[in-house]
Amino acid sequence: MENAVSRIQRVQDEMFSCFFVEGDWPGKKRTPINSVVDIMKDQVSKDLGVLHHQVGPETLKQWRKKGFQPVRFEEWWKEPNEEERKDAEAQWWQSH
Repeated sequence: MENAVSRIQRVQDEMFSCFFVEGDWPGKKRTPINSVVDIMKDQVSKDLGVLHHQVGPETLKQWRKKGFQPVRFEEWWKEPNEEERKDAEAQWWQSH
C-alpha cells in the first residue's frame, strides 16, 4: 500500500514529467516545490480553462495533447511576488 507522501511525490513527478523538459525538474533545484506546483497548476488551468484544483497528471497529459510544449525550469520559474503568493494561497484554501 502506497503511503500519502509516496503518492504525493508520484503525482508531482507525473505532472513535472509532462510540464518540464525531461531532467529539468524543480526537485533538483533549491525551490519551494509547493509554490512550483501551485504556479504550474495555475498556468495549466488558464491554458485549458479548467479549475485550478482539478489539475492533475491527466490534465497535464491533455495539456500536452493540445500542443503545449514542456518548458525549461530555469526559463519558466520566477519567484512569486506578494500578489501571486496570495492568489496561490487563496486557491489552495478553495481546493481544500
